Amino acid sequence: MLTAKAELEDKLNGLQKGADDYLTKPFHIEELVARVNIQLRKKTPHQTNDTIEVGNLRLNLKSSSITCMDTEETIEIGKKEFELLEYFMNNKNQIISKDQIYTKIWGIDNEIESNNLEAYLSFIRKKLKLIGSNVTIKAFRGLGYKLEVNHEETKN
Repeated sequence: MLTAKAELEDKLNGLQKGADDYLTKPFHIEELVARVNIQLRKKTPHQTNDTIEVGNLRLNLKSSSITCMDTEETIEIGKKEFELLEYFMNNKNQIISKDQIYTKIWGIDNEIESNNLEAYLSFIRKKLKLIGSNVTIKAFRGLGYKLEVNHEETKN
């Protein structure tokens, strides 16, 4: 975020709403360039141009399909399921609030019904189970959701 709001409460609010960084005006252009370069260097650890991998799950970014690398089962997923799963995989092990999800997937001025998100997450969970993935999306009451790898179910 680049803003004139410099109070601690504003900074915390911006970061909690999903900002990766927070820079207040006035600023030095060198600092802005350095912060942009840091963001450009960030990359999901197991991401290539075509896939993202978390646990034994591979998300194909070109075909909108998921594959369990242990069972080699592949299934295609819908557009919103894909967008949600990509968002979760890029933020694995982080609790993501409903507001963050609504804003990222449906846009700021969304009029999504409250149960739509839960329905899509249910579809994703069923498909992950169907292909035998060790990846789960857990709900944290009052906080949001988190994508996790269940190492106990990893096949050897």
